[in-house]
This record gives sequence, structure tokens and C-alpha cells, in this order.
Amino acid sequence: VIAGEEDRQFAVYISRKLANAIAGSTFVVLPETAHLAARERPELVNPVIEKFLDQLPSHADLHA
Repeated sequence: VIAGEEDRQFAVYISRKLANAIAGSTFVVLPETAHLAARERPELVNPVIEKFLDQLPSHADLHA
């Protein structure tokens, strides 16, 4: 779950509660970012998503 510290639609504490409710999730707060993080700060969002995806087991690992 990626939260923008300046998001006025979903406060950080709400996003944190969402992340806590999802088993295996991670939670990241992006500075100087509002609600549309992927549009506003793709240079911050994309590495967070890539890191999360890199930590997932590969398709080959699941069928080994």
C-alpha cells in the first residue's frame, strides 16, 4: 500500500489500517505526495512497486 503524506482523500492512518488488514502487504508513505501518487511522483512510486514485485516468488518457484 502506497500512501501520499499529503493525501486529503485517504489520510495516512487509513492507508496504514488497510495495509495492516492485508496479509503480506507492505506500507510506504511518499513525501510531498497527495492522492494520485502514480501521476504525481512516478519516480518514487515505480521503485516501490518494483521492489515489492522483486520480493514475490517467481512463477518457476511456485511450480518447482
